[in-house]
Amino acid sequence: MNAITPSRWAIFRREEHWALTPMGWTIVICGMVGLFLFLGAAVHPFLALTDPIDADVLVVEGWLPDYALAGAVKEFHSRPYSCVITTGGPVDVGENLTTYKTYAALCAATLARLGVDSTRIIAVSSPRLQVDRTFASAIALKRWLKISGTKIRAINLYSLGVHTRRSRLLFQRALGVSVPVGCIAARDASYDPAYWWKYSDGVEGVIFESVGYLYVKLLFPLGAEHDIDAE
Repeated sequence: MNAITPSRWAIFRREEHWALTPMGWTIVICGMVGLFLFLGAAVHPFLALTDPIDADVLVVEGWLPDYALAGAVKEFHSRPYSCVITTGGPVDVGENLTTYKTYAALCAATLARLGVDSTRIIAVSSPRLQVDRTFASAIALKRWLKISGTKIRAINLYSLGVHTRRSRLLFQRALGVSVPVGCIAARDASYDPAYWWKYSDGVEGVIFESVGYLYVKLLFPLGAEHDIDAE
């Protein structure tokens, strides 16, 4: 059969093309489901990283909920830490009612109430920022170490759930290679980590922290320390 040659003024033309068969669609759909299940099982443990090292200082992010801070107390007593340093900026809610104006100070008081010797707790506060608050806390810690003349060998960073890997990356960037940073992820009690995709908090946290980690890893601007200084 002779092929039909379209006119030079034609708007449409007839062509042969490949298309998936029902079996092909079945294979594609099964592959996508398998990929989703694999990512669902792998992404949460990747972000909620627990990788402690031989450190002499425990650093606790001050915004953590009280149940996570109870875990920080156990961690502090389980290793020969010389001290625990709390970080965080101004309190967002209840500032007018509390004597603790920063999360660092509030966390320090909570740890003392939960059984940590208050003489071994140091609160290092950071400025009020709308973005890069974790990095600001890390820079505040770096400045305090320099100003106080405190020498530390390494730190373990105590954080919450899927925020942990990004926090460690930011603290490591701020402190430099001379101060290794390990990390411990407290379990986020707002959802079941094994089925995070069934909970709005889980989905929101995993998506936000995945994007945040990639941003810090690939696009976080050089000289961000100076932007913190300018605030």
